[in-house]
Amino acid sequence: MIDVISILPGRARFRINKVYRNKFLARSIHSYMEGLYGVKYGSINPNTGSILIVFDVEKTNHELLVKNIETAIASEEYVNKEVTQRHELYFKTIEKRDSVKRNFLCFGILYLFLKLKHATLGKFSISRNVALLEIASAVTIIGGYPLLKRFYKNCSKNMPTDADLLLKLTATAFTILRESTKGVFVLILKYLSDYIKYSAEVECMRTLNDSMGKTSGMAWLLLADHQEVLVPVDSLNVGDLVALHKGEVSGVEGEIISGCAVLNSLYHSGQPIVTHVGKGNKVQEGSTVVFGDLTVKIERLPAIVTKKDLSYEHLNIYKRVGSYQNKVTKIALGAAGLNYILTGNMLNALSVLLVLTPSATATALSDGMKNYVATLKSHNIYLRNTNTFEKIVSTDVMMFDKTGTLTYGNMKINHIESFTGAYSSRELLRICAACEVDHYHPISITLRDYADEDYDVSKVQSSVLIPSQGIEAVYDNHQLLIGNIKLFENKGVNLTSGMDQYRHFEQQFYYPLFIAIDNKLAGIISMVDEVRKHADLLFYKLKTKGIHDIRLLTGDIYEKALHTADQLGIEKVYGECSYEDKLSIVTEECKFRTVMMIGDGINDIGAMKAADVSVSFVNASCDCVKLNSDCIIFEDNIDRLADLIEISKRSHKIISQNIAFSQFYNLAFGALAFFQCFDAFSAKSFNTINSMLVLLLNERIRWHAVTSDKMKLESPESSNKDK
Repeated sequence: MIDVISILPGRARFRINKVYRNKFLARSIHSYMEGLYGVKYGSINPNTGSILIVFDVEKTNHELLVKNIETAIASEEYVNKEVTQRHELYFKTIEKRDSVKRNFLCFGILYLFLKLKHATLGKFSISRNVALLEIASAVTIIGGYPLLKRFYKNCSKNMPTDADLLLKLTATAFTILRESTKGVFVLILKYLSDYIKYSAEVECMRTLNDSMGKTSGMAWLLLADHQEVLVPVDSLNVGDLVALHKGEVSGVEGEIISGCAVLNSLYHSGQPIVTHVGKGNKVQEGSTVVFGDLTVKIERLPAIVTKKDLSYEHLNIYKRVGSYQNKVTKIALGAAGLNYILTGNMLNALSVLLVLTPSATATALSDGMKNYVATLKSHNIYLRNTNTFEKIVSTDVMMFDKTGTLTYGNMKINHIESFTGAYSSRELLRICAACEVDHYHPISITLRDYADEDYDVSKVQSSVLIPSQGIEAVYDNHQLLIGNIKLFENKGVNLTSGMDQYRHFEQQFYYPLFIAIDNKLAGIISMVDEVRKHADLLFYKLKTKGIHDIRLLTGDIYEKALHTADQLGIEKVYGECSYEDKLSIVTEECKFRTVMMIGDGINDIGAMKAADVSVSFVNASCDCVKLNSDCIIFEDNIDRLADLIEISKRSHKIISQNIAFSQFYNLAFGALAFFQCFDAFSAKSFNTINSMLVLLLNERIRWHAVTSDKMKLESPESSNKDK
């Protein structure tokens, strides 16, 4: 299937017949290759069917790459529509980026050429030709007034080419013929803005794709000959057998037919509960396979929860621009007609129409949105659904999931104490870490992290996990118990010396663990949920921005949820929430307020779909949540939520100001044109200057973002906090 052309250290070239002349397959494999571990660069040429891969020899090899690509090709026919659309959108965005880059460079060179020519040779006489001006003005007027543009499109329905494209090309051609450096400069600014936007989108899409599991939205279907084929989950049926492997998230609910594994239910229940499962046990949608392999018989398929994106036309700011354009069209036609009746001069009437052209208001909106998206990207924020812009600005209720969103989903040790002189606190930690090395629940991970690999696994003779209680082990010929009070009571250990501390830690909503060696109490370890860094600063910033209604929705017990909320100043808490509870709370609140939901797991998807705006963190969320999020944050800094709100509000304000400025410019110069204060050549220049000014004014969106970031870095408060 794959022919090897050449192999060099860190560089391999292959030929695949199936890729030859198959642009779609080439794109899909290219997208798949970019996310493979160890791949630095990949290129596919569908015209020759060849693939070039540059890779890190310490992380992968050409045999493994061949195997991965063969799997991708074999599974391609089963790829679902959603994945196909993602691939197509990604590569179309790349094509748009490359196209506007070429245009930007071409018009940049043209601008320099015209400037040099004007300085040395002057302009050709045709550039001052009145007939050329009239035709160029007519093209500008048709393209600038929505009413006239609709009329033009209706008249050009039977044309063999794209009417919009023809109009743009004609306008560009007349700009060049007239040697208008102002017009060329406007085109340069537009292409630059487009390039920045598309570059940001490509980078965001690539980062999102890299963060997604290779089996996202897919499952390994077991065939009759025991072969595994990767197929979309939505193509499966109840009763089918699927395979689950280490690191994968279950996309279905069913019964285990064979195999054993360790599952983490964080994405399913919202709690990092780890369980050992085997034949006869159930697997829930969203369960992560920490270790092991399973064969599962499907009992229930997931509901389709894809969130419907808002259309651009639903934005109030878009409606305002459209309303103004319709009104000014009537004003312009009336003023131009009256001017012609009074003066009998067609060029004067043309001047009125040119200056009143409302195209700059649309430019202020579209270009402002591009700068807004690019600014968010510079803060590692990807606004997947840009049409939620106004919803973000008007957000007055923010609802957070707890575990994995406000907290890291793991724990930190806040106290270790030894009750015996035979072992120090550090020695007890090393012993516990060694005994927990083969287990994968959050407590085990925390103990190993804090021991920092300073433990001797060779002394562990046995270690058994007792679900919901702890560990029973033999370490260096000593019987060891690590766990909660229930385990120790069942084993008959005397807890008198540590009972007061245990109760104290429980009252503080910590997670206390006793340690016993040879059935004698030896020490205690206390752990606590680790709240995300800067979470308290985030809520302070949100309140200063006018968002006071902040709520916590969690599957954890109410008391522990309340403890976390008290730490962060959250007043409204909903504990022990199921999927349906979260959905109901958000749906009800959305009837009266604008709600933003921030979550990470399967149990949050319904609420995130119902919310006006949904946000997730790329490194903390399951793939299903990422695909249903309006906004994705590409780092673990929760304070980026405050940046999202701040940048959105500031961008909305600047865009609104620029639209208002353009409207004032139209009306002011339209009045001057009506009273014949300048000729048609000047009117054409003033029309171009309007667009140029709003393009330059929109740069304030990015400029303000850079300035505010510098102020944060240089502020005394930031320095003091770091200290």
